[in-house]
Amino acid sequence: MIHLFCVALLLFIIMEAQTRAEAEVALPTIFVPDLELSGDLSDAARADEWRQRTELATQALRSALTEQRLYQVSHLAPAPDGVARDHISAPVDKCKACLIELAQQAEADRILMARVFRMSELVLSLHAEIHDVDTGRLMFQRTLSFRGDNDRSWLKALDYLANEIRSQPIEQR
Repeated sequence: MIHLFCVALLLFIIMEAQTRAEAEVALPTIFVPDLELSGDLSDAARADEWRQRTELATQALRSALTEQRLYQVSHLAPAPDGVARDHISAPVDKCKACLIELAQQAEADRILMARVFRMSELVLSLHAEIHDVDTGRLMFQRTLSFRGDNDRSWLKALDYLANEIRSQPIEQR
């Protein structure tokens, strides 16, 4: 009985030490600008819905990266007028260098650029890239197809993206 107790105690100590060691690993910092939406946006009556959905998705992605201990999310300091500068209007595919410059201002190690392409009400795709801020090198890239232009589908796609990122060794993400 004492032998069993000692083995259990030893396993607990090892697991606790491993948990503490993982918690002490310095996570890379990442800047996550607002997700973009492109493609079939011809229904102007839905513009507010899409704006709200991209805001929800951006916050969900930032939260997932933090809560799953994948990255420490960094933010830009508010501009002098108090407006948050994480909200930018430069399209990812038009000015990656602009976004990398913002990530440098946020003192981030990485930047995650993501956009949702809406082919139709039913068919969408999430395009995500993570770049090293110092070198601009592409560290991670995924395109995930998903179905349904609704909050649930978007959040499920972002959860899958976080799982894909987690599957990569930390030095490769």
